[in-house]
Amino acid sequence: MDSILFEKQEASLCAQHALNMLLQGSYFSAVDLAEIAHEMDARESTVMEEDSIRSHNMDDSGFFSVQVISEALKVFNLELIPLNCPNAERYRRDPTLGRAYICNLNEHWFAVRRLGFQWFTLNSLLSTPRLISDTYLSLFFAQLANDGYSIFVVDGELPPCTADDVLSKCPVDPALASRSEPIREDQQQDPDLARAIALSLSKGGDVPFDEDEEMKRALETSRRLLDENDHSLQQAIRESMKEATSQMNDEDEEMDRQLQRALQMSLEDSAYDAGVGTSGFCAATRAREQPAVVRQADCITNTKQCEQSVSSVNVEG
Repeated sequence: MDSILFEKQEASLCAQHALNMLLQGSYFSAVDLAEIAHEMDARESTVMEEDSIRSHNMDDSGFFSVQVISEALKVFNLELIPLNCPNAERYRRDPTLGRAYICNLNEHWFAVRRLGFQWFTLNSLLSTPRLISDTYLSLFFAQLANDGYSIFVVDGELPPCTADDVLSKCPVDPALASRSEPIREDQQQDPDLARAIALSLSKGGDVPFDEDEEMKRALETSRRLLDENDHSLQQAIRESMKEATSQMNDEDEEMDRQLQRALQMSLEDSAYDAGVGTSGFCAATRAREQPAVVRQADCITNTKQCEQSVSSVNVEG
């Protein structure tokens, strides 16, 4: 990240630092911005037809208003558009469509810009630029908005810069990028700067965005939910299989019982048919045999009667 122009905080000149880091060049000094502020004060006094001793566009600490920053950017044909403006809807949906942003909270300014194919936070309260991934950029702005920051889209063609060319060819390795830098000792010795840092930190200006840890937690939560769902699915499958198996067993037992009843009924019918056939044969046989016996008996009887008749005739003769 050596190719990136980075200005560290001096007094309360964060607006100057934010502008120069946004444009990636030492284009403005505190004197330049003060002149713009005085010109704007003069125009405002003319319109309002009153002389104001107190400036509304700067103060003695080095703070400059958004009007001064907007006027300075007009030199490069750049325009500031509030992110909550209807004209910035596409940038709200996808911040990566922009090229640069400038943010403000409690008189502190810093820039967010794409250099090459990567996004960087350029905050003079930090010791180095901070890399932000495309996927994390939306969350970054969402947190800033939640903390009360005013966010502006820088609309227009930014001037060419060395860092853009270098990082297009050699992107920064995220593993080597500094994510959380300590406050420098000389910053702690400056009371005004210390108050500005404390105020910015209390409002989210230097929130440590450890993307790796956030991603790990998100992935861990996702894996846990998947495991729970998988366990529930497996349990449901087991219960379903158990119920299906039990139902199949019941059906098999019922089929066995029905088959056994059918076989038993078939055997009973066969036995009945066999019994009827045997008794019928015996009756027929008896019917056939009985007349023969009767006929033989009749013959014997008739013979005896004849003999008696003959004997009777002989006696009479």
